[in-house]
Amino acid sequence: MPATPHDQQSLGIEIKSVYLEQETALFSPETTVMFKLVYDPTTLEIIGGQIMPKVDLTANINTVSLAIQTGCTLEQLAYADFFFQPELNTPRNVINTAGLIALLQEN
Repeated sequence: MPATPHDQQSLGIEIKSVYLEQETALFSPETTVMFKLVYDPTTLEIIGGQIMPKVDLTANINTVSLAIQTGCTLEQLAYADFFFQPELNTPRNVINTAGLIALLQEN
């Protein structure tokens, strides 16, 4: 889902986004999360995100909120270290994956 022209107009900057669906836990492949990460393609700073899980992933969107507040870049988000426990998540957090996809999109 790309950022819309309306989004770009209201922010006054160019924006891009990446969208992905990923399993939420290594041993629960039937549960996926839909995630959209919005960023500034000029500075590569995170400027928004949306998440739609069937399980509680509040910590993930809280992390995106903190990334926005601190001016976190795609690279910082892509390579951030997140706790891994197979029954609770995947080796690469959905936030890391979105950051990596966005970096590839920009290169």
